[in-house]
Amino acid sequence: MIMSKELHEDMLWQQIEQEVTTEHEEGLLEQEIFSYSRIGLDPDDDRDEILYEIMEQRFRERCV
Repeated sequence: MIMSKELHEDMLWQQIEQEVTTEHEEGLLEQEIFSYSRIGLDPDDDRDEILYEIMEQRFRERCV
């Protein structure tokens, strides 16, 4: 069965979201999170936005 591109991308997003959530809970993303301060995002106040940015970056990398 051939999966539609939209379905594939949705499944990929869910997988990445789970990976990032798990890595964040395990404290594995702290260095990456703090690197976002270079573009004006605060590691504490903007954490949700930073995690979303990390997810988007991984999604773009895997959709090439």
